Amino acid sequence: MQSVLEFLRALGWGIGTVAIVTLLGGVSLPSLAENPSSQEVLRVENRVYRGHDELISQSLTIILTDRAYDFLDAPSEGTIIDFARKRITFLDFQRREQAQVSFETILLFLDRLRARAGEHPDPGFRFAAQPSFEIRQDGPDVWVFSSSWMTYRVRTQQGFDQSTCERFWKVSDWITRVNTLLVPGSRPPFARLAVNETLRDKKLLPREVVLVPAARNFLEWLPGRRAELRGVHTISGELAPEDRTRLEKADQAMLSFRRVNLIDYQSSRRGAKEEPH
Repeated sequence: MQSVLEFLRALGWGIGTVAIVTLLGGVSLPSLAENPSSQEVLRVENRVYRGHDELISQSLTIILTDRAYDFLDAPSEGTIIDFARKRITFLDFQRREQAQVSFETILLFLDRLRARAGEHPDPGFRFAAQPSFEIRQDGPDVWVFSSSWMTYRVRTQQGFDQSTCERFWKVSDWITRVNTLLVPGSRPPFARLAVNETLRDKKLLPREVVLVPAARNFLEWLPGRRAELRGVHTISGELAPEDRTRLEKADQAMLSFRRVNLIDYQSSRRGAKEEPH
């Protein structure tokens, strides 16, 4: 499957068009978050591997009542999802820059992307716009989502109440959408969002998610030749002592970092080599 940038080039869109569309969202100065000790907390450690043991991305997601924070280790960046104000703030801790975009703008962009891809003559584009999986259970806690284009294998965990599941998947969906805009080489989000929806309906949370892309040539049909991506998620309900420092740092960054438009923010990180988690 192509990345979103390859989609846009094939659909006749340039990266400037993407950025201009996203700039429709407003920018204003946020207030500090509430004391996290007074809120419900969900803490998720995320690690992404290529193959079995090549760690390519590590992050921490902290979900509070009114917002969520996603901290990427390398590069040192943060994403803050503000549900009350319906906007997302991107923080670059190295360059001390920030950019903002509204929920409405992201959804508008993805609606246009889906519509254009759905009309494309290439069946891979059409699948990405309207993904359809054959879903089966493989053992008590493993769900498999298979198609001709990609397969997801998800090892799940139970024991969480409905409110916790809803909070987790709401944040996961927004991070998936944001990665499409911001992360070089990321796929369009609709396949992963379809997987998320099924797991949400079953009130399950992921422990491990393996993405196996379709074979592109004869050699990739051989065992071990396809580059699987494996995401591992460790979920808890308590903050570590250092987490409060990271939250305070992010809140202060929103007040002090230089604000730039999303075109400049995208340009500054376009050469980054990272994978969505």
